[in-house]
Amino acid sequence: MGKLLYISFVDYGNKLELGVIKKIEGQIKAFQAKGMEVVQLRLLNGTVFIGEHPLLKINGKMDFFIKLPLLLFRFFQKSNDIYNLVYLRKTYITPLHFFWIKLLHKKSKALLLEIPTYPYEGEMTGNKPALLLDTMANKLIKPYLTGMITSQYFDEIWGMKTIKIRNGYDFSGVKAYPRQRPADTLRFIAVTNLLFFHGLDRFIQAMHQYRTTYGEKALKIEFHIVGQGEEKENLVALIDQLGVEGVIFHGPRTGAELEARYMNADIGVGSLALYRKNVAYTSTLKTIEYCYYGLPFIAGACDRELSKDPFVMEVGNNDSPIDLYKVIEWYAGLTISQQDIQARGKALYSWDDQVEKIIDAAGAGV
Repeated sequence: MGKLLYISFVDYGNKLELGVIKKIEGQIKAFQAKGMEVVQLRLLNGTVFIGEHPLLKINGKMDFFIKLPLLLFRFFQKSNDIYNLVYLRKTYITPLHFFWIKLLHKKSKALLLEIPTYPYEGEMTGNKPALLLDTMANKLIKPYLTGMITSQYFDEIWGMKTIKIRNGYDFSGVKAYPRQRPADTLRFIAVTNLLFFHGLDRFIQAMHQYRTTYGEKALKIEFHIVGQGEEKENLVALIDQLGVEGVIFHGPRTGAELEARYMNADIGVGSLALYRKNVAYTSTLKTIEYCYYGLPFIAGACDRELSKDPFVMEVGNNDSPIDLYKVIEWYAGLTISQQDIQARGKALYSWDDQVEKIIDAAGAGV
């Protein structure tokens, strides 16, 4: 099938990136299953690797924005490798990065850029110089791109026709996850980086309002938060301010520990505040993982393909109050099985199908 260079600057040593790393690894596994030899450019504990070759230890912004692009240009200039496909996962760049990206255009049959979230400017609030440099770099690299990958619903980005995929997941290991819910408790779980636009504060507010309204008649609610991030301090302060009980922070979890958390959960909580970065719809990794584990879930807004499914409840991609009583009623009325949720997820989000779209589009020159 050929050779693929997969480029991402996600640091494999950063626990905040566990979800994205899982996505990248699933995608690479699917490319390999299609017969492609994959060479990966990635970060590990601050060091940039190309395959097994360490290129540079990043010790600051100057290294990433100035030294790294020069070293990448030199590396690829000396390399004799020709790639059938270069797959570049978008990160913030400067005009200096243009030179090695242009060089890879010459050394590949197709160069695709994936933009995980668009528009992404809302994530760079307060960093106007970096945004300006990134915008300049984008204009420079655009003529050398074969196509643009998105998991959203845009027909065009930067004036280029998009290749629409869904965020994928490796469903090859899917199995039954036996759960027994305590009669007096409903257990919610959010597996996520703790960021403002994920809106976990909306759910904590909902817990407070539900307990205030129904008092002793209220069902016991547990909210298990798996992950870490900059928003934790604000969430803890909100919990203390409102006197909310039942919120448990578990920190990042993987493997058997993560699986154990899923086996003791009843409802997943997806992103509740994408509106805070001006995003209406996106294919989020956490909701796909909820499908993998056979969990019904709530979200501010989810994939359009799932919005009518009975195991999904949309609670508004805005700052309106979430009515937990209605969520509980919805959950009590569910009749769909865990296996049916998993089957639906696999039908929509298998990486094998998504990678096939990418290869077909690249082969056709998009």
